This record gives sequence, C-alpha cells and structure tokens, in this order.
Amino acid sequence: MFGFFKKKILSAEELETMRKKATAEVASKWQQFDAKMHFSEDKALARKMDAFGDLAYTYLDKNYSQIVAEPRLVWPIMVEAIYQSGTYSKDEINSALADLRHLHSAR
Repeated sequence: MFGFFKKKILSAEELETMRKKATAEVASKWQQFDAKMHFSEDKALARKMDAFGDLAYTYLDKNYSQIVAEPRLVWPIMVEAIYQSGTYSKDEINSALADLRHLHSAR
C-alpha cells in the first residue's frame, strides 16, 4: 500500500547512464532552439542559454525527474549538451557562463 511513496534510489552507474542519455536529448533540443532563436543584442549566447534553461529544466523534469531531484546536475547537463551540440566552442560557452553569472548577480 505504501510502495507508491517509495522512490527508487538509483545507483551511481544508473544515474550516469541516465545523465548521458538526458544530455544527448537536451543537445538535440538545444540545436532546435538555437536554430530558431536569434538574439542580436550584446551577450546573445548568455541570454539564449538563460532562456533555454527554463525549457531544459521543464524537459528534464518531465522526462528525467530523478535528475531534477538532484538540482546540481541540471545546469551541468545543459552546458554539456550545448557543447556536445557543436554549435559553440568551449571558450564561447565559458564566456557566456561568465556573462550569465554577471547578469544574475546584478538582479
């Protein structure tokens, strides 16, 4: 009767397998998003990543709730997915992350 309330605890290996699969799927979502969304302003990649963060979180929450239960995994998955997509270089992504830190610290 109370089995419904029990959550399966994933092993490190299961979580890593799930993380890799989720990263590949988020990379595909990023490619679609990146092709459609165009920001002409300064810090465009940072703003694009910020906007995509909500979509990525929603997708992960719907399809990989065990990952969202570990919030520290969500942004790293998104950033790795963007890098794996090949749309931006590591330097461009790191620069955008620095811009994002600045944008969010100013709020």
